Amino acid sequence: MMSTSGLSSKFLDVEKNCFRFQVPVDMDEQDGSTLRKSEQSFNRLIRNNDNKYLLLVDGSKFKVQNLTKQQQYNPGCKFTFHFYEKSSLEPMEGMPVMLYTITNSGKIVVCCGDHKKIYPKAMDIPDNIEDGNHEALFYMTQLSGTNKYMLESSRYPQECLGLQQLKEDPSHLTLVFKTYAEDEQCVITLL
Repeated sequence: MMSTSGLSSKFLDVEKNCFRFQVPVDMDEQDGSTLRKSEQSFNRLIRNNDNKYLLLVDGSKFKVQNLTKQQQYNPGCKFTFHFYEKSSLEPMEGMPVMLYTITNSGKIVVCCGDHKKIYPKAMDIPDNIEDGNHEALFYMTQLSGTNKYMLESSRYPQECLGLQQLKEDPSHLTLVFKTYAEDEQCVITLL
């Protein structure tokens, strides 16, 4: 057993360069496949392997770009990772989590829609998620012995948040879905 930020978990296996863990479930509070919001959350910068950081730009799109040390302290550059407790008999693959940043207009959540499009959406973080296929739910898996993670979509299994150059501005990257096998573009570091 290992403990990650206060939650105990059991190592299950390694699949396509992802480590899979199972989190114990309180059988007295079992309720089908409902995910309950945990009290556990943290704020972090999200950095890719090229040392660029994920940002919400103008409240309307996600970009990845360089930040100075001073810019890294700006609260608007950090994302909140809010975790959920799964109350299902099915073994979990990673920790269920929603990612959001806070702007003057409220919480802006990382969501995935039709045709594997990733977009920001203003919403309140739900206390319970009845459908494990929620637009804003991801499963976070830590790569063993590192502060690197993969975020798998609940809506598109086997697809992780990754980064890709913008066609209109090749000096910037944006969030896209990548399959596990594509490369390390779906691995992020939390700072």
